[in-house]
Amino acid sequence: QGGRLASIASAAENAAVNRLAAGREIYIGGLSYQRGPWSWSDNTPFGAYRNWATGSEPAPTPARPCIKMNPSGKWFNNCCRTP
Repeated sequence: QGGRLASIASAAENAAVNRLAAGREIYIGGLSYQRGPWSWSDNTPFGAYRNWATGSEPAPTPARPCIKMNPSGKWFNNCCRTP
């Protein structure tokens, strides 16, 4: 439908996306190609801001190369399939 997944560069942006999600678990634009480092799907740099649910960045794996945001705004890696 022409939309794009969110690239998040700050706590304020993360909070805004979380508000728009309205309590739902959503995909954001983070992904990993071939177990490489995390990047954003729109090619913006994956900067210093991170909000991982575990408190540390998970290693990308072929089975979980995408990033979702949970209802509290924390990130976790996940498969790239629709819910």
